[in-house]
Amino acid sequence: MIAPGTLGFLLLCVGGYVIFASTLAYSLFATDKQRAVAGMWRVPEGTLLLVALAGGWPGAKLAQRQLRHKTRKQPFGATLNLIGLAQGGVLALVLVPAGWLPAGLGEAMAAGVSALVEGFDTTPAETRVTPRRFGPGSD
Repeated sequence: MIAPGTLGFLLLCVGGYVIFASTLAYSLFATDKQRAVAGMWRVPEGTLLLVALAGGWPGAKLAQRQLRHKTRKQPFGATLNLIGLAQGGVLALVLVPAGWLPAGLGEAMAAGVSALVEGFDTTPAETRVTPRRFGPGSD
């Protein structure tokens, strides 16, 4: 039995909350999809993102994929992915000090983030050389 006040109890409560918020997010996405098809009033995107931010990201992402809803709206999709990335980072920050991640996974995650950051071009736009690819005299 998991006693109140322990880390296991806290994780159980947080897990239950995430399941509740994910179910709510999935339901909102499904309602919005039905209303979009019927040409009715829609659930505002801000509401969908707020529920995802409040812990319902797994349900929101599942609904987006299963229902094929809000997949072409790139600002929305990028924001939803950013919410998931941020929540994953917070989860990692909580689990690594608690010793709940397998050995080496924290280092692998750090290496992946640094590789991602290195992939961004940080050269100022004024100094970048853009090759000419089309037309007469292209290189």
